[in-house]
Formats: sequence, C-alpha cells, structure tokens
Amino acid sequence: MKVSLKNIDKTDFKDTIPVVKSFCKMLHDELNLSEDITITFVTERNGKMTTGVRRPDHDIQVLSKDRMLIDVLRTLAHEWVHEYQVQKMGLSDDEQIQDIGGPEENMASVLASVFLKKFQKRHPKFINKLFGEQITRNKKQINELSPDSSGFQELYDLVAQHPQALKYLKFGSLKSLKQFLLDSDYSEFQQIKREVEFYLDTEHEIERVVQYLNREEGMNVSVKDINKAFDNAREITLPLNVLNKLENTECNTISKGDMNKVIAIAKKYNKQSPLELEKVLESGDYDRPLILKFKNRYHLVAGNTRLCTAMAMGMKPKVLIGEI
Repeated sequence: MKVSLKNIDKTDFKDTIPVVKSFCKMLHDELNLSEDITITFVTERNGKMTTGVRRPDHDIQVLSKDRMLIDVLRTLAHEWVHEYQVQKMGLSDDEQIQDIGGPEENMASVLASVFLKKFQKRHPKFINKLFGEQITRNKKQINELSPDSSGFQELYDLVAQHPQALKYLKFGSLKSLKQFLLDSDYSEFQQIKREVEFYLDTEHEIERVVQYLNREEGMNVSVKDINKAFDNAREITLPLNVLNKLENTECNTISKGDMNKVIAIAKKYNKQSPLELEKVLESGDYDRPLILKFKNRYHLVAGNTRLCTAMAMGMKPKVLIGEI
C-alpha cells in the first residue's frame, strides 16, 4: 500500500515532511489499509469539509492553512479512520455518515486522539515540531479549548441548560460531550458551537410561531406539536406552488441575480452573509429550511436567508415541510 502526499511543499510545515511520513507509517501500522491512498493538503475548505474530508477513490483532503501540525495530523488520523471503515469494515462510499455523535464519527474522533498520544510518546523528538511556533490567534484558540476557560465552560453550560440540544447533537450524556470537546481541535469545537447555536435559534423561531398560531390564528398548539411535525416531515425540493404561497418570508420576492437585495435582508435581521451561504448551498450540506403547513397555508419557521440566497442563485432548495 502506497501513501501519496500532495501539496505538502506548499504548506506552512513543509520542513516537517519526515514527521508527517512517520505519522502516516504509524497509522498504517495501527490501521492497515490495502488500497493506495492520496493525502492532499489544501489551504481552503472544499465542499462539505470542515478541517478535512475523505472522498471516494481513496482520497483524503486536509486543511493546512493557519493550523498547528498537531491539529493537521489529528484531522489526517480522523479521515484515515474513515478510509479504514470503507476499506476494511464494509462502509459504503454512498452511505451518509452522521456528522456528530454517530458511531463511525465517534470511532474516528476517539482513535485520532489515541493515535496522536501514541505518536508523541513514541517520538518525543518531534514534540517541538508538532506544536511549533504558533501565531497569536492559534494560541488563543488552543487556550479556548481548556476546560477551565470561559469559551469551553459557556458552551458546556449552555447544553446542560437545554437537554434537548444534547439530544439534537446525538450525544448520550454530558460526559460524552465533554470528552469529545476535550479531544477536539479548535475547528471541531467551533462546529459543535455552531450546531448548538443553530438548534437554539431554531427553537426560538418555533416558539415565536407557536405564539403567533395561538394568538392570531386561534389554534391550540405547543412547541412539542411543532417539533413533532418536523420530526415526521419529509424532505422535498421546494415546489413552485408552495413558494408562491409561502408566508413569513421575502424569498418569493427575490429574482435570480438579486444578491444585493438578499445581502440587505441578511443585514436587516443580523443573519449570516449570503456570500458565505452561497458556498454552503452549492455544496448541498445546508440545514433545510423549515416550513409549517396548516389550514392549507404554508408558513416559514426558519431559513429565510437560506431561501432568499437560493432564489438569488437560481437554485431549487431542499426543504422540510411539517404539517399540523
């Protein structure tokens, strides 16, 4: 089995190639692969990747820009485990891996941490190269992962105060979430934080809709009823007849190419930049907007900026339609 390293000479750690090769050798000793693989170091995120991604045809891509070598190797190990799951454990390339909390993802996160600890113990001479000379921002980011820091504690406390958020993240307990965070690099920590913030923001929108339906429409519904409706919802491409009737949104006033209008809407509601959303929508890895159907009406619960951006792109987005 051969490992090909691509673009490593263009990274910030090109002088540490022997370290990377030694780490790959250890990974192969620990999790033996049968097929040749290519490991490409990239400076920008591609498609669905956060800090790394494993693609079909035995291709691993790892984000290398502004990251310490130890975090790059953690990502490499994580994706190596996913490659092993495909080559040796029967996982299909077409099978969707749960991003957070699923068995395959948990296995990759745990083993990546174990392999890094083994590597440091076996090669103490590499310690300085693994951590290297950090830029100030990276120092701040690493410190934020300390269990004693406010960033870590605030996120942990936030989830503890909202048990349903823990369920949404697919963690069985606060203890398992804490361990995952402690083993995460900064990008993985930020991903969890974004997931929690998205969940709480969506719950807030659902609460607002419940108040509207009870007060203005004379209905007797609860947050639980709305959540159940979306639990049972089916994902579909937004139909034109639903788009035209959709309430609580400006998306049906947006034409293809109207990105400036969408940018103004995003600023008005203090939402994510449509220019960033555009890349996410193109990848297909976006949270589906939530639409509630009642009395033969369609009411947008969450995802206005996503839908407006999709309309400006001329894209037909996927949505979830729940019914009460």
